[in-house]
Amino acid sequence: MSVNVFSAVRLLDAKLLAAQVVVHSDEKGEEQRLDYSFSYEKSDERIDEERPAYRCQLQVGMITSEEDGPEAEPSVSVSVTYGGFIDAPVSDKMSEEAFERVIRDNAFSLLYGIIRGKIQDLTALTPQGAVVLPGVVPATLLDALEEKANGGQEDK
Repeated sequence: MSVNVFSAVRLLDAKLLAAQVVVHSDEKGEEQRLDYSFSYEKSDERIDEERPAYRCQLQVGMITSEEDGPEAEPSVSVSVTYGGFIDAPVSDKMSEEAFERVIRDNAFSLLYGIIRGKIQDLTALTPQGAVVLPGVVPATLLDALEEKANGGQEDK
């Protein structure tokens, strides 16, 4: 049995919209934190008569933790925002809700991959050295972010 593991979703264009790196040499005890802001919407741009492009934007912000003591490295905060356009072939075999999830999860995944590399490159120039963002499962992360935004966060 053959299974297609490749997505038909394509990133048509991606642009760096913002990037910031700040080294905090005098602040102690900051907890490591990772923040995400993601949006996507159907665009006025069209791939062809039947297929709209989807505009998406992802911002990832991170503050690294700092150890106390004389040998402590400074903490670093970094934020990178990318925006782009996504193309996905419409399928009659898929519900509209399922199609939206495919767009959402793939758009996040494609932009997150770009941002991971950019944050690693930018932080490599700091005293603390390169920071590598963790790998994520887009569907799980985005579901959790939506639940949190809707006030339905449950303690586990």
